[in-house]
Amino acid sequence: MKIQSNIWHLELLRENLKQHAVMFFSTEYAMESGIEFQSNNILHYSESIKFNSFQSPKRKGDFLLGRYCAKMALVALEKHLTFQDIHIDVGVFNQPIIKIPKSHYQVSISHTQSSAIALVFPEEQPMGIDLEILSVESKAVLINQFTNHEIALVRMHRDYIEDIVTLLWTAKESLSKILKTGLTLALNLLEVKTFEKKEDYYIVTFTYFNQYKSILIKHNDVCLGISLPKHTQIFLTPNIQTSSYE
Repeated sequence: MKIQSNIWHLELLRENLKQHAVMFFSTEYAMESGIEFQSNNILHYSESIKFNSFQSPKRKGDFLLGRYCAKMALVALEKHLTFQDIHIDVGVFNQPIIKIPKSHYQVSISHTQSSAIALVFPEEQPMGIDLEILSVESKAVLINQFTNHEIALVRMHRDYIEDIVTLLWTAKESLSKILKTGLTLALNLLEVKTFEKKEDYYIVTFTYFNQYKSILIKHNDVCLGISLPKHTQIFLTPNIQTSSYE
């Protein structure tokens, strides 16, 4: 699947349960026409207070872009909502939390240097998302955080998957967002157990969190990881094209 569309509709199937999620991607160009003006149109009152407390334009831009993506995804599911109705707060580990009366959706957000992506999902199906940019410099740093088992996986696959280091890291980060800890826990607890190549994506399972899996997609210099319950099937629809991942 190519990352070429701003919005993906996700169908989640598990036994007799059928639910929906939405993923929205955007780059910083969307914010170029006046960041203060954009904030007035995007942010809830409580978010505006936090936004105005930031001194750095970069920090303001990241915050606004993440909220923009999250709200675009949520209003695709809850069409009666406006941006100003939606309050996305943060928890003690800085995880995003949707605060809307009677809403059963939550959100995972990831940033790169110039882009953001948000995944809005039903609370019954915990999910996490991560977006990473491939770079030669980051590989050495990342692999130093790997366990011996993960290093063995890298050696096993790197002859035909040049970017396996970044792919595995993307899986670990997306899992940490399900756990709502980020990378504050011992990284060995996020150890990747298996790595399997499919036709145009990859599937990862975990040693200590065997109830979850990650779907990994690579396009050009970007790696996208979505972690979700292991036995949930996910069908992604970007615009009018559909790809399925089990």
